[in-house]
Amino acid sequence: MGVVKLSGLRYIPPSMDETMDETGPDLATRLKGLREQAGLTRSALAKPRYTPSHVSLIESGRRRPSPEAIRFFSERLGVSPNFLATGIPDGADQQLRHLLEEARRLVVQGALDEAERVASNVAARAEEFGLAPIRIAELRASAYRWFLA
Repeated sequence: MGVVKLSGLRYIPPSMDETMDETGPDLATRLKGLREQAGLTRSALAKPRYTPSHVSLIESGRRRPSPEAIRFFSERLGVSPNFLATGIPDGADQQLRHLLEEARRLVVQGALDEAERVASNVAARAEEFGLAPIRIAELRASAYRWFLA
């Protein structure tokens, strides 16, 4: 795309890399929510490196922040860059794997109802965070339950 003139202003349309992808609205919502929770204005979050309008574009889902912007905003908001970008709390996958191992231990001990409760919780959280490999492992744990029943 080329440069478009709008009422004497020079506007360069964003490239595909600069527009939101399918995870954008989640990031947009998360950024706005964290900013509001911290009691920051767009200006307070943005400065000195970015502009309030840049934050507004991200929060509205019309712009995807660069990795550098994610690092900057996450530092200002007191969260990890990974959490800001994905919404997955740090260590969530390891915690869910640990719980899944607990479910397997419960199956071996014969506490099938408790194992199913733990495995179902793992599956729900894994799905919430989009952690497909853990979901597959949970399904295997459920299969063990039916095999042993």
